[in-house]
Amino acid sequence: MEMVKFSWSKDDKPFDLSDPRIIVSNNSGTFRIPNEGHISHFQGKYRCFASNKLGIAMSEEMEFIVPNVPKFPKEKIDPLEVEEGDPIVLPCNPPKGLPPLHIYWMNIELEHIEQDERVYMSQKGDLYFANVEEKDSRNDYCCFAAFPRLRTIVQKMPMKLTVNSLKHANDSSSSTEIGSKANSIKQRKPRLLLPSPENGSESSVTILKGDTLLLECFAEGLPTPQVDWSKMGGDLPKGRETKENYGKTLKIENVSYRDKGNYRCTASNFLGSAIHDFHVIVEEPPRWTKKPQSGVYSTGSSGILLCESEGEPEPTIKWRVNGFPIERNPFSGDVISPREISFTNLQPNHTAVYQCEASNVHGTILANANIDVVDVRPLIQTADEENYATVVGYSAFLHCEFFASPEAIVSWIIIDGANLTISNVTVEDQGVYSCSAHTALDSTAAMTQVTVLDVPDPPENLHLSERQNRSVRLTWEAGDDHNSNISAPDKNPQNIRVQASQPKEMIIKWEPLKPMEQNGPGLEYRVTWKPQGVPVEWEEETVTNHTLRVMTSAVYAPYDVQVQAVNHLGSGPEPQSVILYSGEDLPEKPTFLKVIKVDKDTATLSWGLPKKLNGNLTGYLLQYQIINDTYEIGELNDINITTPSKPSWRLSNLNATTKYKFYLRACTSKGCGKPITEESSTLGEGRKYAGLYDDISTQGWFIGLMCAIALLTLILLTVCFVKRNKGGKYSVKEKEDLHPDPEVQSVKDETFGEYSDSDEKPLKGSLRSLNRDMQATESADSLVEYGEGDHGLFSEDGSFIGAYAGSKEKGSAESNGSSTAPFPLRA
Repeated sequence: MEMVKFSWSKDDKPFDLSDPRIIVSNNSGTFRIPNEGHISHFQGKYRCFASNKLGIAMSEEMEFIVPNVPKFPKEKIDPLEVEEGDPIVLPCNPPKGLPPLHIYWMNIELEHIEQDERVYMSQKGDLYFANVEEKDSRNDYCCFAAFPRLRTIVQKMPMKLTVNSLKHANDSSSSTEIGSKANSIKQRKPRLLLPSPENGSESSVTILKGDTLLLECFAEGLPTPQVDWSKMGGDLPKGRETKENYGKTLKIENVSYRDKGNYRCTASNFLGSAIHDFHVIVEEPPRWTKKPQSGVYSTGSSGILLCESEGEPEPTIKWRVNGFPIERNPFSGDVISPREISFTNLQPNHTAVYQCEASNVHGTILANANIDVVDVRPLIQTADEENYATVVGYSAFLHCEFFASPEAIVSWIIIDGANLTISNVTVEDQGVYSCSAHTALDSTAAMTQVTVLDVPDPPENLHLSERQNRSVRLTWEAGDDHNSNISAPDKNPQNIRVQASQPKEMIIKWEPLKPMEQNGPGLEYRVTWKPQGVPVEWEEETVTNHTLRVMTSAVYAPYDVQVQAVNHLGSGPEPQSVILYSGEDLPEKPTFLKVIKVDKDTATLSWGLPKKLNGNLTGYLLQYQIINDTYEIGELNDINITTPSKPSWRLSNLNATTKYKFYLRACTSKGCGKPITEESSTLGEGRKYAGLYDDISTQGWFIGLMCAIALLTLILLTVCFVKRNKGGKYSVKEKEDLHPDPEVQSVKDETFGEYSDSDEKPLKGSLRSLNRDMQATESADSLVEYGEGDHGLFSEDGSFIGAYAGSKEKGSAESNGSSTAPFPLRA
């Protein structure tokens, strides 16, 4: 086989694989770009080309992106001041970065800003207030933007919002009366803020087929408006639509073309309403309906390449030959159109790889087809000694399939041509036929046997004997059966099996009897079945075709199945039972999942089989991610375990001193079931025996011992308390008063909840504590870098960059007393 040569293009220009900054794999087109400071130089769009003497195949275009670290701009944000009851919007304007993007609004203490019917964060990240209240006043509204794929979180400068209370009522009035009168002054009908009033009362939304549609509607007003959704001229899709964020968001999953149309949101209170109509347009990237097929052709023959695709907007189709536009390689006589290429006189120089590329605004797909024009000696493709059965008086067709280039001349012993047709077949036509094909280069031949079936001859020599009053014996000689046996079937179907089916279902199939095996008219199949090992009656059904769908009472249960051939003259032999299983389902979750051993960078897990397998267990899906007491901030890693008999797994290359969450699912051919979960932390340096202590802490005797010690301590404290109440002075207390412990005293002097921002003991793997007295003009976008390393934990621009969880070897929240809060990836 000829060696394949590989090459690449970058931005439609040849790419140099000899560049010393890349590493090329031997005997393949794969290359690797080490991340050594110059990786951004390789950003661009790439294609791979594979070539040999028969042509050049090419890949779809792929884009290599080297994202920059996103950051909020350094800016001074002016304080906002509004009156109670007014609307307000706090803009976030997150920086651009590699999707997905998660946005959160928090205060400087990393507590989420509560959202409700009155307060809402839009999909773009802006924070909307339908009507502000005094409690909304604060000077630390912070917008955080998280980029999980970049392992980065950045923070915007804090914003100050002051809400001035309305006090138009008499000073002698109660606070309730003041609030009521103030609210009545501000009461107003709804006014839409989302979509923006600049868009008017209508807007268009384009969504891809299969994606999730999100429409949002938010109105200001007092009382707080309520939002309702409807579809103009139809109903919202049941089962796929949900209303979220107190009705402000309409969510439709797995969008299809029938979901296009006009949707209306209505915001209302008792003073009035406001509406907005969304015109939803459903589009789709290109997909193949007919891909071009490769083929081998002989010189001078004709051929056609078809290429059809669907999408919205309708895809544009372009043809290439060996990677180049087909316009550069025209052949006289060929007809080229967007959907097909017609070859009228194929020649060896047509041999090439043809590419069809379909594209619209949502994507591009590409298919390769090999056209090989060759000259070869004749090759008969019909199998030797193939048997044909025919009936007297009918036509018989004997096939001679072959391939030859150039076209071969086919001859039969009886008639020339590619097919031998025998009309009005008689018994004399039975026999062995030979077919041969000849060219100037060579010749070949094949033989086949034809068996002619006919109606059996009548019996002969009928005799009556042994005549009695009410009986007589008849004897005769059977006539020629002409290869048509007259009897019940003498065999039953073979290869009885179950086709892939749904849970609690069996689709039973078998090989039907051939005409010569039926031995008579009226062939049917009697199928019987019952659960294996269960003392119940056989269920039975008779069918004329060779398949039967049976509903069962259990998932993946064994059944005894029999199939017997029957015709008008009787039944075939007693059938043998075969064991088939009803359809599989998803397995239940494993009975337990335990972390039996952990080290600095490894963890060993063990588990138990599910109580109900619901099928043939094919393996397990093990997933894990870093959590560190937050909300799934780590990337989910998958491991497919294809040895179902192995009830344990050892994970390596984990981060030290890091908390992980593990998910384990059992899998059958139907998929993987629900997960069982477990959490555990890896160890740091100097903690080789931590696992031993953890095991001791779960032992019953250890727990009992600790309870006994606690009880004795409680009794001792009770005795001391009684003694003190009787007038005695507790000597230990007296010593404390005379010689106070400096460490205890320092703890008493500290203010509870004060933040520490010491640079001597930075927290690795968690967010740095933020000083509550931070000035508004200072940069507040520098959260602690959450990766490993001994250098500073902040980047030059102050953005929070790195792994979500890292080592705590240089300090922890427990060791330096600083107050921290975990940062979630999901609100």
